Amino acid sequence: MINKKTWLRVLVIVFGMTVIWNLEAQTDSRLNGSWVQNTEGVEFELRLRNGNFEELYNNISFRKGTFTTTPRELTIIPTHMHGAGLNFLIESVAGIDFGLESKWYSINEAIITIRAALLKLGASEKEANEFVETALSTNDTKSTYSVDGKTLILVSSMLGQSFTVILTKK
Repeated sequence: MINKKTWLRVLVIVFGMTVIWNLEAQTDSRLNGSWVQNTEGVEFELRLRNGNFEELYNNISFRKGTFTTTPRELTIIPTHMHGAGLNFLIESVAGIDFGLESKWYSINEAIITIRAALLKLGASEKEANEFVETALSTNDTKSTYSVDGKTLILVSSMLGQSFTVILTKK
């Protein structure tokens, strides 16, 4: 069984950049391009282009969707998650291979697939449901951003904890 600290770490990494939807938002052209961060041997890349985004880990696709901005807030709305990226991330954090197909899943398909994989790996119904509920509630996470030349700074909070991601333009 996976401990709660591992669940939280996976959840923060997987869903840490999702923020509140704002219907009046625009996109900030300064964000267009590829932004990277290297942490503990893992390269995170965030590709932003005219309201669309894609996230990659070590050049493996993870999520894609749309984004909007207000003067200080970035809103990322994921529409799809990639099986290969989910496998890579969860295995690197928790040492567990979910065995997901290497294809794009809609968010709903990904949640159903993740829940089934958690149950298969020995999580209880309650643990799987809590993880999925928390994953689905990521729209409650708020992020602010600033761009300083070739540096993008994102500040987010999730489950009562604040974290900062500093990315460099590729």
